[in-house]
Amino acid sequence: MPDCIEDRNADVWGPLFAVADLAGGAWPEAARMAAVDAVQSAKANERPSPGVQLLADIHGCFGDADRITTSDLLDGLLADEEAPWGDLRGRRIDARNLGKMLREYDIRSSTIRMPNGQTPKGYKREAFHDAWKRYLPVSPASTTSATSDTSPTNSAETGLGDLSDNGAIAACGGNGGCVMSDEA
Repeated sequence: MPDCIEDRNADVWGPLFAVADLAGGAWPEAARMAAVDAVQSAKANERPSPGVQLLADIHGCFGDADRITTSDLLDGLLADEEAPWGDLRGRRIDARNLGKMLREYDIRSSTIRMPNGQTPKGYKREAFHDAWKRYLPVSPASTTSATSDTSPTNSAETGLGDLSDNGAIAACGGNGGCVMSDEA
């Protein structure tokens, strides 16, 4: 089985591979190449879920900051007219909707202390690290902004590596490509 074909795709393509293996000749390789191409094409054309897109957009809103107020985060999300945050079922995203969407990733707002001494509600960057690591694609070829999460000095500390800010989903589950093993 090629490395990038897993879960449901493995269930779908497995029987075809079995038939191709029985047929022999060029069929096993042709079937696997067709499967890899089909899976990569499908994944490249997938749109990220609203939650994953929200995580990616929030990553971009943080910039170099280690914390952001809920108000500033909402302003940042709504500043992009192409993003869906200005029209969620006929309403703009607000603090309540944002909180509800982020709870799915175990992220909650808290009272944060800003450099000017104010203590508004907001989010700390560290609360997003696990979700960013799990749900946002890592793309070695991507160009990113120089944030504390993506800088070479901190990538080993956070485990985020070269994290893409654009929210695009990389083919084959974010591994940037598919490698067919010799044991296929």
